Amino acid sequence: MLGITNGFLIDRNLTFTASRAKLESPYVLADAVRIREVLVNILSNAVKFTNDGGTIHFETDYRPGEDDRHIVVRYCISDTGVGMTEEFL
Repeated sequence: MLGITNGFLIDRNLTFTASRAKLESPYVLADAVRIREVLVNILSNAVKFTNDGGTIHFETDYRPGEDDRHIVVRYCISDTGVGMTEEFL
């Protein structure tokens, strides 16, 4: 994921941090293209709407799924950007 953000952060004074949970099994059946597409879109918006001097944090973790063959992965992106107004929400 860090490779994806490097292009977004060129010529920006932003602090980017990431913390990723280590999966017990590195093999996951998922639509990697769509997951990447969504994460790149969210991260690019975080960069676009965060003023220079701000921070962006990317975090992943997981928990067990319905059975021992499944997990639920959570992606959390937070930033110090302008956010959304109550009216917009």
